[in-house]
Amino acid sequence: MTFRFAIIGTGLTGTSMLYQFIRQLQTKISSGLVDPHRVHILLFDKQPVAGPGFPHNEYFVQPYHITNMCAGEMSVVYSNPQDFSDWIESRRSDLIDLFPAFRAILCDPAYQQNGCSHYPRALMGEYLKVRFKDALQFAEALGINVEVHLDCEVTNIVDDRKGVCIQVRSNKHGSNSCFSANRVLLATGHWPRTSSGPGYFSTPWPARRLLAQIPQDAAVAVIGSSLSAIETALTLTSDGNFSRTRSGDLRFEPMPDSRRITLLSRHGLLPRVRTRNLQYHPRFFTQGNLRSLLRRESGNLSLDTIFNLFDKEIATAMGQPVDWQSVISPKGSPISRLESDLRQARNGAYSGGSALWQSILRQVFPLVRELYLALSDTERQRFDRDYVTLFFAHAATQPPVNAEKVLALMRAGVLEVVKLGHDYRFTSTANGPGYEFSSAGKNSNTLAFRYVVDARGQESSLHNNPSELIQNLVKSGNIHLGERIREKPKNAEVEVHPLAATHLRSTESVWIDPDTHRVMQVNRKGSFSRSKTLFAVGAMTRAQIIDVSMARGLTRSTDCIARQLVDWLTGKPIE
Repeated sequence: MTFRFAIIGTGLTGTSMLYQFIRQLQTKISSGLVDPHRVHILLFDKQPVAGPGFPHNEYFVQPYHITNMCAGEMSVVYSNPQDFSDWIESRRSDLIDLFPAFRAILCDPAYQQNGCSHYPRALMGEYLKVRFKDALQFAEALGINVEVHLDCEVTNIVDDRKGVCIQVRSNKHGSNSCFSANRVLLATGHWPRTSSGPGYFSTPWPARRLLAQIPQDAAVAVIGSSLSAIETALTLTSDGNFSRTRSGDLRFEPMPDSRRITLLSRHGLLPRVRTRNLQYHPRFFTQGNLRSLLRRESGNLSLDTIFNLFDKEIATAMGQPVDWQSVISPKGSPISRLESDLRQARNGAYSGGSALWQSILRQVFPLVRELYLALSDTERQRFDRDYVTLFFAHAATQPPVNAEKVLALMRAGVLEVVKLGHDYRFTSTANGPGYEFSSAGKNSNTLAFRYVVDARGQESSLHNNPSELIQNLVKSGNIHLGERIREKPKNAEVEVHPLAATHLRSTESVWIDPDTHRVMQVNRKGSFSRSKTLFAVGAMTRAQIIDVSMARGLTRSTDCIARQLVDWLTGKPIE
């Protein structure tokens, strides 16, 4: 019997899945435990090129768009985090010849600071294309059959007697086909929001579209102040010039009719600037202590328990407790805070806490997913509401080279950051400039713009996802947009099976078993079970998997799935 595994999406997640699955199969095939002729892999993607996906495709990005995460965190191989870095180093001169526009970046030490290298997104896309081709070559050498179907849309997955039928529509011809499979990975990545009016851009990509359709002298609102928003600001001001002053500061010289950019977000906080790792060894907020918490409190872990450990760590290191109010709503202007962050990035000082916080968080980051999953339902909602922005400001930091540019844009008067608060309103106007942002509270204000770019990433609700595939899977019940509420047993000595809850909360993202990434399904009687067919990784699981936007988190998930599939092929029982 042939095992047919389908991967829907060939971006970073799909490429990582294919590469790791093939490499793990290689050992079993060499040992005679797996017959390669029994394995058939199918890949589908709506793009005409496999590998780069949406955020690393040279069609969507510009040379000044760099990877926000360190190169050492961008590998497609979970067991080898340095794979991307090593690939760059071994091919640096060839890449300069292949991409002349990247010569300055590849040779500029500003892009390699604090033990962390950042390269153009398009170079990451090239790496992904190479690793995708490598996986195909490995498969061919092993005798594994791989089919690649590009420039097509998977529209539905329907159960049949052999497993499932994957319904596919060609983007070129509009013809429909059906492919059978035993297991399927949903790795569709980000789907842009649906546009809703003239002058409104539901995504900042492709960047060239913004440059072509937003006039030079326009005032532009960018929704969001995170990494994507910063890249949007760099796109919209790319007609100007950066240069160094005699003192070494970066200066921006705008064109006379330069666009003016306003980043608008609930907290008005920019990501912290990446600092070097401090030689600091935590005493309280350690992996060991956090693992003990997970064993004792899983399913009922409180944020206060975690914060108390963190407070103790910071208080010991800095000689004073954490003032959480000043952390959530810091004093000073965005410019002064960014200046302070850049000073810390240069010298690694404890002042302000960012360097220390980042160093501590990096040491415990391997447990962040488990900690998030262990929170009680109420506590997880509290984290999402009050602390998720603060967490990602320190976990998904901006490279110093980008922070310098942002500061130069702010000093030149072409960029500002505005805090809207939680209760702001975004409306379109029948008369006037087009769109208004109204904030509430004592500092209530209304700002109007003709052009708006939404840089918040994929919409959290899959109910509004424009994908025909997702809509059909929700309608058929093959995926469920919700998550089991974990109930504390009345008798604390009784262990409740993880699937024995009685109701769900709506999270509007795909509900999975986080240990296996198998999609959770609910039958007509309300019973829960893991799908025998479907896996899901990526943005669609964000309500459970906190690190879905990070390459390291994605490759961890695909490595987990690869191991399960290999175990199944070698005859190990799978629950």
